[in-house]
This record gives sequence, C-alpha cells and structure tokens, in this order.
Amino acid sequence: MNWGTKMTADKSGNQPGVDDLLAQAQANPPAPPDAMLARIMADAEAQLDRTVPEANPTRRGIGAIWAAIAQIGGLPAVTGMASAAVAGIWIGLASPVAGEGLAQLVWPQSAYALDDLAPSVYAFMLEAQE
Repeated sequence: MNWGTKMTADKSGNQPGVDDLLAQAQANPPAPPDAMLARIMADAEAQLDRTVPEANPTRRGIGAIWAAIAQIGGLPAVTGMASAAVAGIWIGLASPVAGEGLAQLVWPQSAYALDDLAPSVYAFMLEAQE
C-alpha cells in the first residue's frame, strides 16, 4: 500500500538521482583545510612534550594499601566484599533450626530433623570435644 506517493511507488530499487550524487561525492572527496591540519599537529606535538608520570610507582606503607584498594575498584568494591564475607560467615555459623518450620511445610512426614540433614558448625564442635 503506497497511497499513490512517488517515494514508495517505484519498487525496482533504482534511484538514479541518489546514485549520481554518491558517485560525485566518491570521485571528489573533501580535503580538510591546511590550517586545521597544522593546528592538529601542533596540538599533538604539545601533548608529546608533556612528561608522562610513572605508570606503576612503587608505594610503601599506607599508600600501598590504597593502591591495592584502587586496583580492585575502590572503597565501594571493598565494602561489597566485606559485607559478602560477613554474610558468608554468618550463614556458615548459623544454626539451621530457624528453617525447621519451613522444612516441615515442604516435607511434613520427614523422618529426619533439619539438623540431621544440615548440621551446624556447633554440632561439629561438640563432636570434636567428645
């Protein structure tokens, strides 16, 4: 459906006006002005003259700690890793008794208690003392 417009009426794909314009543009590419190229080269040479700081300076003491923190993403990354470590320790040491009610909902006729399926670290400590 083209509603009779010229733009969509020709379905052959031939566009002689556009093809001629593109051929002219390809034959005569525009060149940048010489003054602009001179300014670009002057700016590049000025950048080369600047001294480049040492890429990986040797740091000692507190500076080394801050450099290591910066390498892993800064303080937000360290905070995230610390909270993940605390959560992992908490989950590892927590007793599974809190989830026993949920286990009874899932397996109401279970012959095992949740401590039998997932003993806590404290159970292992009690066995080690005996």
